Amino acid sequence: PTLQALTVTFNSHPNDRMILEGYHQNSLARILSRHGYHTVFLRSASKYYAGENIIFQKYGFRDIIAREYFAQYPQNAEYIYDWGVNDRIMLQKLIELMEEYRERKLFVVVLGVDTHPPHGRSEYGFRKVEYPEVPQSYRKFGRAYDFMRSVKNHDHDLAMTFAEIKRRGLYNENTLIIATADHS
Repeated sequence: PTLQALTVTFNSHPNDRMILEGYHQNSLARILSRHGYHTVFLRSASKYYAGENIIFQKYGFRDIIAREYFAQYPQNAEYIYDWGVNDRIMLQKLIELMEEYRERKLFVVVLGVDTHPPHGRSEYGFRKVEYPEVPQSYRKFGRAYDFMRSVKNHDHDLAMTFAEIKRRGLYNENTLIIATADHS
């Protein structure tokens, strides 16, 4: 599960139960905080999911920006559904954070939901977020079509995000971007 996997990742220790019970003093975010980094956990879903608002603060994340943050702005209403805000909107917040902390140390973990199994985001069609047409060949994936469409759309969002980060001069020798998957 996501919380347990993130717990193991942030704390570099395989025993998630032990860490969740309080042995998290050497978490990555806590260490980076001690070295002057502003630490942010940025996610599409609710920060209250599985008590993450409390747990991730204990791990050293100073700010947790999640669905509740985006929901306070009326212009985001059409981009929020039960799982959370559309990842493209969340990734725009990442760019804003990188701009705001341009001259300071920043560590951001980004966790989206658009590609969450089993189907990914399903309501692309009626939102204002536009994506390139999905190739007809994706139909061969059968029941996995919706998930594959979500992955393709997410790849498009990531490409746009990276291009904007570079365009603004936010990608340099002090920038490290690691992309990995949750579940799939």
